[in-house]
Amino acid sequence: MKFYKFIAIASLAVTLPLAANAASVPALDDTNTVVTVMQFSAKSAAVRPELLKRMALIRDYIRKQPGHIDNVLMENRNGDAQPSYVGVSRWRSFKDWEAMWTKVELQKMVASASEVGTINPGTFAPVK
Repeated sequence: MKFYKFIAIASLAVTLPLAANAASVPALDDTNTVVTVMQFSAKSAAVRPELLKRMALIRDYIRKQPGHIDNVLMENRNGDAQPSYVGVSRWRSFKDWEAMWTKVELQKMVASASEVGTINPGTFAPVK
C-alpha cells in the first residue's frame, strides 16, 4: 500500500506544476493578447535550408523576450506556395512585441534572414 501512496504523491508532484503552468497561459482567443505572424519565403530553393537555420535563431531569440507567451515556426506543405514558412507568436501586449523590435540583436537576425529570403511581419488580435 505504501508503494501506491508514493506513486500517487509522485504523480501529483508532476501534475500540479504542469496545471499551474497551463493556467498562467492565456487562452488562444484572449483579446488582451497580440498574435504576430512573420511570413518567410526563400529567395531560391538552394537557400531554403539556410533560411530555415536563420529563422530558427529568430524563433529561439523571441522565446526569451519579456511578454512572450508562445510561438511556433511552421513550414508550408503546399509545394512551392508562398510563404514558405510562417512564425506565429503570442504576446501579452503589443508594447512587448514592439519593444523586442527595437533591440539591435533582433534587427541583425532579421537582416541576416533577409539576405536569403523575404520577411513580412504582421500583428493580429482575436476577433470578439
